[in-house]
Amino acid sequence: MQGFPKAQRGMVIGLLGGSFDPAHSGHVHVTHEALARIGLDRVWWLVSPGNLLKSRQPAPMAERIARARAILGDDPRVVVTDLEARLGTRATNDTLRKLQAIYPGVRFVWLMGADNLVQFHRWSHWREIFDRVPVAVMARPGAGLSARLSVAARAYRTHQVTQPELLLHRAPPVWCFVNMPLNPASSTQIRAQGSWHREWPADWKGDWLRRAEPKDAPALLALTRAAYAKWVPLIGREPLPMRADMAEAIRLHRVDLREEGGQFLALVETRIAADHLWVENLCVEPKAQGRGLGHRLLGWVEALTLQAGLHEIRLLTNAAFTGNIAFYRAHGFDVVREEPFLGGTTIYLAKTLTVA
Repeated sequence: MQGFPKAQRGMVIGLLGGSFDPAHSGHVHVTHEALARIGLDRVWWLVSPGNLLKSRQPAPMAERIARARAILGDDPRVVVTDLEARLGTRATNDTLRKLQAIYPGVRFVWLMGADNLVQFHRWSHWREIFDRVPVAVMARPGAGLSARLSVAARAYRTHQVTQPELLLHRAPPVWCFVNMPLNPASSTQIRAQGSWHREWPADWKGDWLRRAEPKDAPALLALTRAAYAKWVPLIGREPLPMRADMAEAIRLHRVDLREEGGQFLALVETRIAADHLWVENLCVEPKAQGRGLGHRLLGWVEALTLQAGLHEIRLLTNAAFTGNIAFYRAHGFDVVREEPFLGGTTIYLAKTLTVA
């Protein structure tokens, strides 16, 4: 069906539903933990038209989907979709019923945060959800005890398993409380802080950049090698970014680039961690240096960090690259750690962001 995700018989797909208003690093963290701990083939993010339990309605669907896809990067195992809008459903049980009819032979697992289990008994036909699909309750900060004592948990206590992978080997009803490292990000908190739907500085809107595509890998590696070449005589070897697998970087991370007249002038490679945004690579083509592109890229990195519901940026550089260190310190970064590496010293820097 046009506009519907593809799935083959025998696949096990986790469904993470919600308004995603906005999507944040906590959603990414839960998704990756579910993939690894349960053994899922895919996770679909079901971005809902609205939440029947909430009087406040979310931001426009297109904006929420765009934000979700941006924060996820290009992980082929995760699909962001407006299936509920396409199906015309608002209640989870109706969505599951239609998906099972459309995708025979595919097994779905419902994923939700422990905070949702607390009020799960208020959902429409909540018992039918338990009876229809396995349910994975993912640990969330502050919700562990209340989730375990919830109406739904007590009602289905005899159907609980202790190991997440057992969800794939039992017929519903079956559920598991999935213990895992916690991520404190919260859509409610992000909205309260004003870092969703706020007025960003011009450079933070990112419209002067574009996302890298697989075909860009050779040119981006050439840009990186040109930018780092000046350090080779200083340290007696090529810095690691000069030998990076750029195609793999584009596949696994977010890579934004500045292009003018068909020439690549600058790039920044980032990835979202549990409590910070990591800058893997930031460089400017030598002939384009001195134009403020590095400054603008750092502004974009700050925007990505806050939009992900995070407040810290981290990166590293070589102690011999004194110009790089001075550049980052001038932009508010502090040295937080030093450690020996390949006969030299690696400098770790971090910057904490505040929302005005």
